[in-house]
Amino acid sequence: MIITITDEGAAVLGLGVEPPDDLALTVQRAEELVDQLRAEFSSPAGLAGVELPPPQKRSEWDDDGLVLLRVGARAL
Repeated sequence: MIITITDEGAAVLGLGVEPPDDLALTVQRAEELVDQLRAEFSSPAGLAGVELPPPQKRSEWDDDGLVLLRVGARAL
C-alpha cells in the first residue's frame, strides 16, 4: 500500500493487486478491498490496477491505461 499527496494536495492511497490469472475474480477482490479502504479512510473514490502507480495529478486520475476498477466520485 502506498499513500501519496497529489500536486493538487489530495491524499491518494495506492493498493497493488497481483496480475490476474482470473480477471473477474481479481477485479471482484480489488473492489472489496477498495470499498473497505474507502470506508476506513472516508475516501470519496478509489481505483485499482495491476502495476498502477497512485495518480499524482488530476490528468493521471482520469487516465484509464492501467485501471481495472474505478469506484466512487472523482477523488481529485
